Amino acid sequence: MFRHSASYRRIAAHLKRGGLIAYPTESCYGLGCDPGNRIAVLRLLRLKQRPQRKGLILIASGYRQVARYLQPLTPAQQQQLSVAGAQAVTYLMPS
Repeated sequence: MFRHSASYRRIAAHLKRGGLIAYPTESCYGLGCDPGNRIAVLRLLRLKQRPQRKGLILIASGYRQVARYLQPLTPAQQQQLSVAGAQAVTYLMPS
């Protein structure tokens, strides 16, 4: 079992209840929530003072985690995703 598993369970429970979290990235801390929880997303937008029309960043380990939030991909976009490999990649996609 992971050394921090109790902490991870508490964080997961907090997210499931609509809570927000701060997490480290390469250069600064990010703010996040469960993207499937509309109330949490609105809370995050309000905290960031960000208009809903500008959207938010989704962080995922793979396409499957974000597919339900995106419009269907074109064959060219699907090809681009398939060659990304294991490296970290950022894509801008319409929701």
